[in-house]
Amino acid sequence: MKNEVTTIVTVKEAIEREFEDYKAEQIAKGAEEVFCNAFRINAWSSIYDFLDSNELSDETKIALYEKCKGHILSVLVDEYVYTEYCDIAQYSDLKELVNNFLNDEE
Repeated sequence: MKNEVTTIVTVKEAIEREFEDYKAEQIAKGAEEVFCNAFRINAWSSIYDFLDSNELSDETKIALYEKCKGHILSVLVDEYVYTEYCDIAQYSDLKELVNNFLNDEE
């Protein structure tokens, strides 16, 4: 059996697919539930925009993909929500969130 090599294309497609699935889930909910989830929805959007930017190297994105087992957005959103030590509007803070996450022991 051949080991598959993770490529940046695989990572970008996974991020896009994960975001679109989450967005569709939220759109299907009622307005009140969406309103109650606004904090988390904002986190998903901000982290998605950050990952879509050129702030992280391809190698870092691949490392994230592998550590998160393909679910980069949901894992980083959970990391942000539970730690809340960064400003998701600041790419420098999000970069620090990623670096801290990648350097933490499992």
